[in-house]
Amino acid sequence: VAAGGAPVPAGDWSAVLAALGALEARQAGARAEMGALQRRLEGRADAVAGTRVAHEQEVAGLRAAQAAAAVQFERRGRALVASAAQARRLCSRARGSSLRACAAVGQARTDAEAARARLQAADSALDAKCVGQEKLRRRVLELERQLEVQNLLSRQQSVVLDEAASVLREAFYPRTSAAT
Repeated sequence: VAAGGAPVPAGDWSAVLAALGALEARQAGARAEMGALQRRLEGRADAVAGTRVAHEQEVAGLRAAQAAAAVQFERRGRALVASAAQARRLCSRARGSSLRACAAVGQARTDAEAARARLQAADSALDAKCVGQEKLRRRVLELERQLEVQNLLSRQQSVVLDEAASVLREAFYPRTSAAT
């Protein structure tokens, strides 16, 4: 029976069968092609799944590496914070030591200037003393010369007085034993 409801002639059945055979062959070819496509798709799906697994493993590895890097970065950050705190403390100590050293140097300079002034005053006093001692030494030498002159005069006076006393004694008390 044809599409319009009319009977199909006998010769046409062979054309229908041939068309049906061709259709079935095309359908089998299409199924084979679809099977090949499906197998290729499954291969690609496996490859994609393998790639996806590899990608997920790579992502997991990267995440683990990132987590490890974050932990290490955090440790380093804490170490840097501790180092910075220690550096601040050391800097503070160094600044205090430097200030004390500057104060000590200033005090030492002041003490040195005072000592220098005392030494200059002592040097001036010593120079004055030396000048005074030189004057005194000259005066002592002069007085010693005068004393020597007075001693000489005194000895001469003594000799003269002794002679005068002896002359007076002989004049007032003549020696009787020499006359006898």
